Amino acid sequence: MPQPLLPYSEKLRCFLQDSSETEKRLTGILLGMSYGSERGSTLIGEVIVGIVTAVVAIALFLDVAIEWKALAIAVLAVEGAAMIAIQLGLGRKLRDRVAAWRRSRSIQKHPEFIVQLYMLERRIFETLYDRSSSHPSLRLQGADAMAVLCADDNRLSVEFQDKVDILNGSIHRLHSNLEQARQGHRRIKWTTLEFVETMREVSAHLALWNQAFTTVYRAAKAKAADGKPLPQNVVEGWEAFRTEYNLALHQWKAFTQTFDQTLGFGTSTSAAMVLPLAA
Repeated sequence: MPQPLLPYSEKLRCFLQDSSETEKRLTGILLGMSYGSERGSTLIGEVIVGIVTAVVAIALFLDVAIEWKALAIAVLAVEGAAMIAIQLGLGRKLRDRVAAWRRSRSIQKHPEFIVQLYMLERRIFETLYDRSSSHPSLRLQGADAMAVLCADDNRLSVEFQDKVDILNGSIHRLHSNLEQARQGHRRIKWTTLEFVETMREVSAHLALWNQAFTTVYRAAKAKAADGKPLPQNVVEGWEAFRTEYNLALHQWKAFTQTFDQTLGFGTSTSAAMVLPLAA
């Protein structure tokens, strides 16, 4: 009558009791490897030596069917690999990489943000730099205002124009790339971090205009100090630009706030609303 099969752990214990001293040492290593997963502080070298020794013990001294030997060796290999991975911190690194990969692709789940970026960046660019008469812009109303305000001394006008040219040059390449993508001439496969950096670049660009607008305010105050009222057409033109720009800036701030709340990044801008010339 065939003997009932004992569980794997019971076979190991029986073998330990019946083996010689050398066999006991080898099998003790095997048991330590099989049940000692809590030994997280075991050095990698000791783990490898223990696995090799245990495999030899199983192959040469363990009197069980070959299927049991194969199973024991497979279990040891898995446990050994897990212990080595713990020692090297591979599990944590893998989790971090998977989390980073998922985070990098999270923008693809929100295509509406990509559409809003194209739309709002274009509106901001046109409000600041476009010379078209179809809508108010700094290039038109701002230039007209500075020409009147600095009629007697054009130093502030030159300073303002230099700032406009520098800021325009700093954003031109980004605007061109986004405009091509918006029109479908260029395909951008956004990652979240690339998208965030683009938004931060736009926000930083808007913040730089805080300093450029101060030149206009200084020119307006200098003109007011002479006791001469500002021409009505200049005031109205500046107000038209101010309304257009402040609305675009308000929309951008709302967009960055929604984006940050959804994906957990910081893309807000410190740009201030444009003031009236009489302020």
